[in-house]
Amino acid sequence: MPPRRLYVHPDEQIEVLRKQREQGKAGWPDLASEREWVLPTQLKETWTLRRFAEVFDALAVVPAEGEGGAVFSNGTPKADVPAHGADGDGAEGEMSKWRKTQPKRLLLATVDDDSTVVYYIIHDGIVKPRQN
Repeated sequence: MPPRRLYVHPDEQIEVLRKQREQGKAGWPDLASEREWVLPTQLKETWTLRRFAEVFDALAVVPAEGEGGAVFSNGTPKADVPAHGADGDGAEGEMSKWRKTQPKRLLLATVDDDSTVVYYIIHDGIVKPRQN
């Protein structure tokens, strides 16, 4: 569970900013944090689209509270990973409608030998680019 929201869908961003303007508020509002899947990897690992597809097939839209752990054991996807629906639960509050309707996503955490960690948000499919 990240301390704050890692990803905001571009359409949700427009809606949130529009609401802020209507309320006469400035700045970016505090959005409820959302549970994220994290896939730890090493820079030396070789990843293919097929391997990423296997990971996404084993995941639910959002991890449930207490869910996680190893999805892979000896390089083979586990078949007993529980698939939970898109009902948000826990202290985070209700899951946004954007999270329910968008492709699955995960946070790819890649570590190098010098302990450098780089994070990438990976989606299972095509997602509208963010607006800057």
